[in-house]
Amino acid sequence: MEMQSETVGKLVEALINARKDMDGAVKNGKGNWGAYASLEDLLECCMSPLLYNGIMMTQPTIYENGVNQIVTQLTHTSGEWMKSTVSITVVKDNDPQKALAGQTYARRGGIETILSIPRIDDDGESQVKKNSVKRDATNEMIDEVFPQKMGYETPGAGNPVHK
Repeated sequence: MEMQSETVGKLVEALINARKDMDGAVKNGKGNWGAYASLEDLLECCMSPLLYNGIMMTQPTIYENGVNQIVTQLTHTSGEWMKSTVSITVVKDNDPQKALAGQTYARRGGIETILSIPRIDDDGESQVKKNSVKRDATNEMIDEVFPQKMGYETPGAGNPVHK
């Protein structure tokens, strides 16, 4: 299975811009082993920045070589794309609830992997204070690495923050 289109330059540029507005997924889910970032938490973290930058994320399930997999694909408006796969492992056969739980785990893993989204232990209040400082530092670092301006406008000074 091919993992990316022939070129990905426009997609990578858009991902860099989108990633500037993704802080991480706050662990709002409660489970047997503590808090976790639910699928909803991950989607809330990434969907608006992705869509604002012309990137659509899809997660179909495929069956290949005897294994069910979730394919997380990022597709840019230019037609460029990249994807990753996560196998769905279900220990007990013929258990629809376990199968759907496995699919949800794989979807979460696919999103975290392809977008490098960290899970955050936070009450939310300190995150608000860190965002502006972190974005300024990130913008400076990216400007050093990519001296040509990539079309991203730093939030503030009349520029909207798209989340």
